[in-house]
Amino acid sequence: MLTYGPCQTPTLSFCVDQAERIKKFIPESFWSLKAVCEDTKYKENFTLKWSRGKVYDRQSAKVIFDMLKGET
Repeated sequence: MLTYGPCQTPTLSFCVDQAERIKKFIPESFWSLKAVCEDTKYKENFTLKWSRGKVYDRQSAKVIFDMLKGET
């Protein structure tokens, strides 16, 4: 005999849903942008991060990277 309580059924449903999402997950490549700049006057470094987080288009990431390097 198997017994269950009123909280176990919704919990099991959440677990099954999560397991299904994990099975269907397809990883996607992404790039993140970060620049380390040097203030020559005060001899300090500071870091700039891309506020949007991840960039999923490689070409767009490369264009921004080249702009930061001053190559465009």
